[in-house]
Amino acid sequence: MKITTITMFAMMVLIVISGSLYRASAQSTITCGQTIGQSVTLSSDLNCAKSGTDGLIIGANNVILDCAGHTITGPVSFYRGMTGLDGISLTDVSGVTVKNCNVTYFDNGFVVSNSENNKLVYDKADNNGNYGFDVTIHSSNNQLGYDEAAHNGGYGFSVEANSNGNQVDTSLSSGNTEAGFVALTDSNNTTFENDKSYKNLQDGFIVSSSAGGILENNQAIENAYSGFALFGSTSNSLENNTSVSNGMGGYLLVVSSSNNLGNNDAEKNGQDGFLADSSSTGNTLSANLSNENTGSGYEDSTQGPSTSTTNTYGSNICQDDRAGSSTPAGLCSTG
Repeated sequence: MKITTITMFAMMVLIVISGSLYRASAQSTITCGQTIGQSVTLSSDLNCAKSGTDGLIIGANNVILDCAGHTITGPVSFYRGMTGLDGISLTDVSGVTVKNCNVTYFDNGFVVSNSENNKLVYDKADNNGNYGFDVTIHSSNNQLGYDEAAHNGGYGFSVEANSNGNQVDTSLSSGNTEAGFVALTDSNNTTFENDKSYKNLQDGFIVSSSAGGILENNQAIENAYSGFALFGSTSNSLENNTSVSNGMGGYLLVVSSSNNLGNNDAEKNGQDGFLADSSSTGNTLSANLSNENTGSGYEDSTQGPSTSTTNTYGSNICQDDRAGSSTPAGLCSTG
């Protein structure tokens, strides 16, 4: 009886070991275009340049894809729409984590579509033909953190198409052909926090046709257009951001109302530090600093019924702006 017990125990150990070996083997043989249905860790790079497929497709809820720092390479040179292939895609899934992945030379690096409550952390998208990271089509409450988008042919980080409540924090967007970080087309309650947009060929941050966004503690540095731009957007909050040495203005409001801008810095930008166009009304600008911009510190083109503008200004500072402190006068003090 004792021999039988020992034998059975030995068989159980063998089964466990065999199962472990099988899982390790499965991880090491992941192929381009594969649909991931369970948590996996890559053990090597994936070269998908000739596969004609996406890199990897997440096909189940609550799984973890850990690339362990490995790179997934696609067939796209630096041109848009050449293949329509994505490096890593999440469609109709939730509770997924994608981490430590490098994706390059696809049409888009990472795509989250019609998916919610997923996390993309410590990932990098570089030299893809279109977007680095794209959260799109009714994708809500996803979190992107400690990610990097560099030298992609479109936006670095895009939240678009009715995708609400998403957060991008502590991430870097640099050298992309379009803007660094964007929230577009009714993508409400987007949070950009502790992000850096550097040397992109359009704006640093854009919020367009979206409401309720929070932009806090971000940096927009040496982008070709404005540091921060709001187009047709309402009820967004921009606080404690820095806009430095961008080609156009520091903060731009176009047809945007009821937004709050507080404790932001605009320094050495190519146009005005803060600009509200004639259709941007009901905004509040307080405790902001404008310093050494090429244009005015503050320029407001609205006209209120009994005051100089239809926006509210308080405790703003302007210093050494080349075109003067503010237009109209009185929107700031020299400190």
